[in-house]
Amino acid sequence: MKKVVAAIIKSKNQLLIAKRHSKDPLGGKWEFPGGKLELGETPEECLVREIREELRIEIEIGDFYDDNVHGPKDQAIHLLFYWAQVMNGEVMPVVHDEIKWITINELARFDFAPADVPIVKRLEREHMSFEHGLKPSDILTNQELMNKFKCAMSGGMRFSHRTNALVLISDHTKSLYDDRWINNVFHYTGMGQVGPQSLDYSQNKKLYQSNHTNVTVYLFEVFMQNQYVFQGEVYLSGNPYQEEQLDKKNELRLVWVFPLSLRNEHNEGEIPIEFLESKEKIQKNRAKRLTKEELMKRASRAAHTPGSRTVVTKGYERDMYVSEYAKRRANGVCQLCEEPAPFHTKKGDPYLETHHIEWLSKGGEDTIENTVALCPNCHRRMHSLNSKKDIEKLRVVAAES
Repeated sequence: MKKVVAAIIKSKNQLLIAKRHSKDPLGGKWEFPGGKLELGETPEECLVREIREELRIEIEIGDFYDDNVHGPKDQAIHLLFYWAQVMNGEVMPVVHDEIKWITINELARFDFAPADVPIVKRLEREHMSFEHGLKPSDILTNQELMNKFKCAMSGGMRFSHRTNALVLISDHTKSLYDDRWINNVFHYTGMGQVGPQSLDYSQNKKLYQSNHTNVTVYLFEVFMQNQYVFQGEVYLSGNPYQEEQLDKKNELRLVWVFPLSLRNEHNEGEIPIEFLESKEKIQKNRAKRLTKEELMKRASRAAHTPGSRTVVTKGYERDMYVSEYAKRRANGVCQLCEEPAPFHTKKGDPYLETHHIEWLSKGGEDTIENTVALCPNCHRRMHSLNSKKDIEKLRVVAAES
């Protein structure tokens, strides 16, 4: 039986298809480019040669995708389909009338050669069948995530054969890794907790090749236990790079970091500021448990560029008359430590900060009976300790004035 090899060449979310020459058998039909397997060739070698001859580009062969036997028994051909990506050159049709880059959604608009049709149908079926129905910032429990994506219950990189999805989870509550957003790019650390990481290992390889396969990649972040925040569909937007991080045994090793961008940049998720504060609190508690030597190791390996993200916070419109009255009432003296303001403003006013004895976020009122003027040090003290003794003293001071 004659063997023919074809390449499903993918770039981001587009596939390359070619229109057979009008004078060829099945002229005018579309196909995935490739050719006949010659004696002594492997399928991969055949594809590299055929694509170089037909399209004037160099490709890298990825995973085997599917095969198909077509035609009557005495003339049957066995077609093998592989994923591939362009490594060098610009596509130039040599033996085809036309080439196009299209999305999987557009496959149905083209008249494919009969031998390619089963592969086209599978691509469409796998792409269309999974609808998660999530919006950026939606929150799932771990069980809900498993049920929706049909994936494993644990791990930071979870691949599902049933949905053909790779679910990435950056768990800031317990993660060993230094994942971070920088300028709308999420720098995600690969799989492997001990020793150097490898691009050929398990899901690292799947993520590395994801732009050139039909695997869809989704990102979740965890800031509070069992609350998985959906960020959206992502793609590899830059080359993976290596950096030094500490492993599970606190030994320095090389990891692979994958730059990821949201497929739809306009759908950037927003997180409540409480989530970010929770993450910082967890990291702060973890840091306090380390020895000075362990802290030195981690601090010296910290990323030089700080992460950034969009958060949602609730603001309160404070009455400026209440604020100004509280400062005038204090007469330049902190109402907690009873010391003069630490400095004066450029206008010559003593610098004090207004503070609500019962916080507005906890239902306190914006009134002169609930507002005092404090020096910056005491203001921070109230937000850090908020001790009953200090609260009672401030209530008495506010009531007497």
